[in-house]
Amino acid sequence: MLKKTVLFLTFLSLSQIAYSAEYSGKVKGFYINNISTALLSLSDGASQPECESGVWQFTFNVETESSAKEWVSMILASKATGSTLKVGYTPDTSARCSIQYLYFLD
Repeated sequence: MLKKTVLFLTFLSLSQIAYSAEYSGKVKGFYINNISTALLSLSDGASQPECESGVWQFTFNVETESSAKEWVSMILASKATGSTLKVGYTPDTSARCSIQYLYFLD
């Protein structure tokens, strides 16, 4: 039973990644407000993600997102070092896109 549960959870997490779009760029801006909404702006200098146009393309909630502390650390590290940050997100041209995952690949 445990083996089936692990396989199901693995499939569930991989299916979430499979349906995410990706965008990479340098951190232009990072903002957290008093209601725990984090906003992220990236720029690759050429293209735009499939999100509402504006300064802040990506969002997540620092209180409800289980990986929020790690994501904040990654965003700050990327900004401090100037490295490229890759974002998996749910496309939404009418709103800011919800972040699904972050990673470095420099």
